[in-house]
Amino acid sequence: MVCIRIHGCSCLVLLKIAIVLGRYTHWMYLKISGTGSILVF
Repeated sequence: MVCIRIHGCSCLVLLKIAIVLGRYTHWMYLKISGTGSILVF
């Protein structure tokens, strides 16, 4: 299990991509906050 924390506006773009890819992979979206997003895959 790998955790990636990203700060900045790009976190929203990565989040959208992760959600789309999550539909075809085993990626799971855990949490997003005002400072960034945390993805576990």
